[in-house]
Amino acid sequence: MHDPDLLRSYTNEVLRFSLKGAGDSGRMADALSASERVGIERFAKRVPRALADAGLRHVLLLGQGRGVAAAALAETLPKDATLTVCGNAPDRARDPAAAGRLAPLLRSGRAVLVCDDSDMALFCLLRLAGPPRRETLVVVNPECADQAEKRRWLEFKRLLAETGRIVLEEASSSSGSVLSFAAIVHPDEPGLQDFMRAVPERADQAVFVWDAPEVPDAAGLPIRPDIPAVHLARPLDGDFAAQRNAMLSACEGDWVLYLDADERPGPLLSRLLPRLLDLESVNGVYFPRTTLYPDANRTKIGYGLWPDLQLRLFRPTGNTRFERPVHERLVGLPGKRALALGSPILHLSNLLKDEKALERKHKIFDKAGGATHVQSADYPNLPAAALSPRPGERWDVLLLP
Repeated sequence: MHDPDLLRSYTNEVLRFSLKGAGDSGRMADALSASERVGIERFAKRVPRALADAGLRHVLLLGQGRGVAAAALAETLPKDATLTVCGNAPDRARDPAAAGRLAPLLRSGRAVLVCDDSDMALFCLLRLAGPPRRETLVVVNPECADQAEKRRWLEFKRLLAETGRIVLEEASSSSGSVLSFAAIVHPDEPGLQDFMRAVPERADQAVFVWDAPEVPDAAGLPIRPDIPAVHLARPLDGDFAAQRNAMLSACEGDWVLYLDADERPGPLLSRLLPRLLDLESVNGVYFPRTTLYPDANRTKIGYGLWPDLQLRLFRPTGNTRFERPVHERLVGLPGKRALALGSPILHLSNLLKDEKALERKHKIFDKAGGATHVQSADYPNLPAAALSPRPGERWDVLLLP
């Protein structure tokens, strides 16, 4: 669904937040050489011809540049064509020259700017709210600052072109696959009762690994009565990967779905799960993670805070395991990956934990990973509903290249 208003809202919030920083690392030299000007003039004439020859209606310009190519292109495009400018350097909003050239285009509605420093955020935004892919001509801005930036945009263009769609029918399907739901948990985790109730209906087994020397009383919290549950006790000792691997070894299913105790499955997951388990060509599924902040109605965005993709549903093999003590990642998983873009995982950490609890959590991460984790007082954010499925809207699963 083409939704320029969502692209504008997202970009405006990211740029608002970027202006709080300092420095001018995102700036480009404003002066254009004679050859650059000739190249941009040729580009602005060539793109409309290509658009007409292909019978397309939209142009997606990869790279904000200095705004020169975007302004020239806006002048040469047919009036019924749309122009979306995609930028990956929010700091360039501080560049008066570039901002000055783009501002009239954006105010007039002749162009829409979508900007974030995360390529995956840009990709997901364009799939959610950008112009229809089959009606869009994708071009790289000739103003790219250097070869590295050009290569980055060419790779992004390939991602857009090679990502396919898996259409999941609305009718429910009955999969013969066995699903293990799994989690590593701490006895003092807030909201544990709600987490236990959130075990998906499609799960055939539940596995909980407790950060404790012995299985705590909290293991007696009720879950679905018809599902066998395995409770293991194992002190975390600063190694999340080892804890995940203990969890994985207790899972008996063909598929494993795992969440953290401060996460909840999104509203579409229960409907999607039976169909996701039937995917024969896919061994892993990513989900966006929506971090609710500062309240239950808004979500963090920008700078990797969204979509924060999480590989949480996978078909394990004998070589599948987790690595790295903190911010652990899954390795040894062959085959293709899918992205259930319309089925986010809800991250409730900021709602369930007070400031002291968040500090304790970050200290555990610091000790395990040797880095410093800080809770900011402010994050860019949008209404959570803006990045969620609309009622009655069909959300297909994407097949990643």
